[in-house]
Amino acid sequence: MHFSAISGSTISSVLLSALFMLSGVSAAAVADKKAPACAGRTRKAAIKSIEAAYDVVINGANPERTLEDKLALIEGADDAGLRATLEEVATAHPDDLATTTLKVQDVVCTGKRTAEVHFELVLDGELNRGLAPPGSAVVDDGLWKVTGATACQLVALADPTLLEHGPCARALASRP
Repeated sequence: MHFSAISGSTISSVLLSALFMLSGVSAAAVADKKAPACAGRTRKAAIKSIEAAYDVVINGANPERTLEDKLALIEGADDAGLRATLEEVATAHPDDLATTTLKVQDVVCTGKRTAEVHFELVLDGELNRGLAPPGSAVVDDGLWKVTGATACQLVALADPTLLEHGPCARALASRP
């Protein structure tokens, strides 16, 4: 299916759901007790951990992944408001969840505990170049995680008003 052939409501549903495919990699499988630094000898391990976090959060190919697995790898998902927003999005579009995946193009270390992630969304098997804005990752609670700002930007592809107020506005305002 081509992106232009997807209806507006389907695009909205798929993009709102992109973060939360009901897909069992746990947070513990993504990182050890201490996340590897994105520098020096541990840079490659850090990049693998970052790619794995993005895969858990966005890739819908594994139906055994739970919403809890995904939320555990989103920075700030312990904030009640952000968590509620993300849970609402995840549960509102269960039929679209399994058709969204991603292709990580590049991970650029911007610090020992921060990185920029360039990726493309794949909707219903079709690569959609340029649809997803660059994302970011941070070490939080000893794990590499997708930033809350990135999660909000993906949700905003379908509903830009989520960035205007509430937890997503705060997540974007707090990014460096």
